[in-house]
Amino acid sequence: MNTLSSTTELPLAVDLDHTLVRTDVGVESLAALMFTRPLYLLVLPFWAIRGLAYAKRRIVELVTLEFDSFPQNSEVVQFVRDERARGRKVVLVTASDQRIADESAKLFQCFDEAIGSNGTTNLKGPNKAKFLVDRYGEKRFVYVGDSSADLTVWQHSGGAVVVDYLDGARTNAAAKLCTIEKTFAIPQRGLLKLWSKQLRVHQWAKNLLLILPLILAHQVFNDAKWASVLIGVLAFSFVASTVYILNDTSDLVADRSHRTKRMRPLASGELRIESALVVAAMLLSVAALLIVCFIPQMMGITLFYFVLTCLYTWRGKEQLGLDVMMLAGLYCVRIFAGGIVANVALSQWLLTFAGFLFLSLACVKRVAELSRLEGDLLNTEGLNRRAYTLADLPTLTALGVGAGLMSVLVASLYFSGSEVTSLYRNPVVLFSGVLPVITFWISRLWLLAGRGSDKLEDPVLYAITDKVSLLCGLTVGVLVWFAI
Repeated sequence: MNTLSSTTELPLAVDLDHTLVRTDVGVESLAALMFTRPLYLLVLPFWAIRGLAYAKRRIVELVTLEFDSFPQNSEVVQFVRDERARGRKVVLVTASDQRIADESAKLFQCFDEAIGSNGTTNLKGPNKAKFLVDRYGEKRFVYVGDSSADLTVWQHSGGAVVVDYLDGARTNAAAKLCTIEKTFAIPQRGLLKLWSKQLRVHQWAKNLLLILPLILAHQVFNDAKWASVLIGVLAFSFVASTVYILNDTSDLVADRSHRTKRMRPLASGELRIESALVVAAMLLSVAALLIVCFIPQMMGITLFYFVLTCLYTWRGKEQLGLDVMMLAGLYCVRIFAGGIVANVALSQWLLTFAGFLFLSLACVKRVAELSRLEGDLLNTEGLNRRAYTLADLPTLTALGVGAGLMSVLVASLYFSGSEVTSLYRNPVVLFSGVLPVITFWISRLWLLAGRGSDKLEDPVLYAITDKVSLLCGLTVGVLVWFAI
């Protein structure tokens, strides 16, 4: 076996996916195809029949990738550049298509040559090992890689530079096959924390809106309905997390240029896209199973919610004005679902109030994002696949404040009307107590938005963590109890 001192003189063959960059460029290409030209997914199986290399070539021909947006393993990149600088021959060898290899070489500017799959041969595992042996000879090269597929390459290489995501396990496996020249241990956050962040578990609070019709119908002591509603909340939460995964996959480029969203698990490369999509399919399947087995009456509204969220992800978020209306509509769909699963009639007053309130919250989110851009003096021509610019800030603010005040007006008309007396013994408590609290909370929300508070970029997270908001919610709950 070669000694360490001798391996450093051998040519360095460097992998791309999860080695130089913390993502799989081939998978990113497939994701880009899925969200920009989805109809081509119908012919993808026929391309795959002709081989993975052919499928990769066809996909690359149809999509545009932002190579400079990919999250990099900076230490690995610097190592490769240093080796090239001291005169070592450095070659990029990747299973991605040759076009991707060429673009990557232009980006990093530290390779003597770039070789990728050629449309016929998929340059991975045994094929990559054979290519390198034919080019340099058995044990006459050092390979930089990260995956189990690279073990075959290391078996024929004179040395290994291991990019290890597995706390030393990959390094130990490679050490049995060749000399370890260098190891890069990639730090990982805990999986539970990563998946909790990716699935947006805190956003599941939105789905508690399914409980609202049951509470407002004064059927809180109906155990059977509670069981059905809670199953509905869980099913909606799984569907919502499925959509969050799809949304983050579609927004990879935009998120990576965002001040905070670049730290999301998929954008940062800490979670792999293919793993996330598998989890999304599993969550959607579990949600469907829960609905079919326990609450089949909610199947139609859930399907409508999923389709609407997909439309928002694919195209709706880019439409001026329509995006905030769709966001408000998604909140209202949850209330509809709660009414269906609890089998209670929904008041037009409730739906009208909710529509205006959630339109106001959607506008708060956009105003907070635009205010942050204004404060940071960043590019203001667009906003993370949104259609808004800083010129829209006054109009969005007026729209949001107006919608919030309209929700207060609707609530005041309901509290002072005759319908409320049939449900509440002391309706005056609603008008004189609940109404001022709602007015205060909405007013405070928009005052903070006007100050450019970045906490409002996620209004749900703000509402469940802000002490004043929690106190307002508790106060409303107590007042409603006294009014009943």
